Amino acid sequence: MLSLTSVLFSGFLTPAFAAQLDTLLMPADNTGEALYKIVDIVYIEYPNGGKIKAELENVSDQISFTADRNTPGVQELIDKINQVLVKERHSPVIIEELKLDYKAGLKADSDRAVLERLLRFDAKITNFVINAGTTEEGTLIDLNWRGFKLDEPAVIKTEEYGDVEINFASGYFYARQPEVMKILENSDAGKVLNKPSIEFTEFTALTLDKWHWSFDPTGSIKESEGWGFTEVGGANVVTFFALGEGSIREGIHRETITEVDVAVDGEQYKVRNTTPPSAASIQILGYATENIQGSDEGATVFENAPAGGTGKSYAGGFPITVLMVLGGMMGAIAGFVLWRANRK
Repeated sequence: MLSLTSVLFSGFLTPAFAAQLDTLLMPADNTGEALYKIVDIVYIEYPNGGKIKAELENVSDQISFTADRNTPGVQELIDKINQVLVKERHSPVIIEELKLDYKAGLKADSDRAVLERLLRFDAKITNFVINAGTTEEGTLIDLNWRGFKLDEPAVIKTEEYGDVEINFASGYFYARQPEVMKILENSDAGKVLNKPSIEFTEFTALTLDKWHWSFDPTGSIKESEGWGFTEVGGANVVTFFALGEGSIREGIHRETITEVDVAVDGEQYKVRNTTPPSAASIQILGYATENIQGSDEGATVFENAPAGGTGKSYAGGFPITVLMVLGGMMGAIAGFVLWRANRK
């Protein structure tokens, strides 16, 4: 897969192992930042020629835009996600602000076309505190929101490209290669091209007690600075939940492949979607342990770590492969971590 995708943007997209969720939660003021990233790759193969080859051969196209809640379509997207969080995830969390970056590129030759898309959400969230208890009781926060799926179209109105639907690969083709969609829209290709990209259910498929857990009792993880960890706002304790390392406990994280054979006008095509493995990091200011009650998952957060140890590993306890995964992720989150700290 790497050899196929490397012909495109030369750094435009992230490596095949994609960081897809980075979160910083501040229970003291019931606010947080969540960075979601989606990397999506679609192949359309036409080895026997046909109308699709005639439309796509030697095409090279890229589009890129940034949008926020002042951009038409973004507030509607925020509302849709918030509805999913309430109805599907039974979560009280609300997305207050959302900035998104969308990039897509199509490169085609005589045998196939490759579409790569990168969608990044920078969301400000609130209302995850369920119960702000006493110092002894701790604060209960909700984490059901971390994994959700949007099945609906999400259309963003851009000045440069017009209306662009960002949740499905078909949205790019409708916006940039409409003749291709006229050929494929009533075929089995829809199983691939209309597969939602805003899909994070893997983050809730594995319960929190199976995530890697670690905390820094000093608020300053000096030995992990090389991996991107940073001190946050003078916090005495910082807790990390991390997902992404393949193991006997978690299983091996592989890319997800959806593939269909399509017959249109007597010609055979193959349409394939490849989504890289997922990885996640949840950083919480305070000492946090998972709190699971049936299908509801959250954490209980204390201002300080308990005396005498906890039976769990703290700073430095992550396997080296987890630190490598988190290194790139925490590098991405460091900007708003420092921004929040400077505002205190």
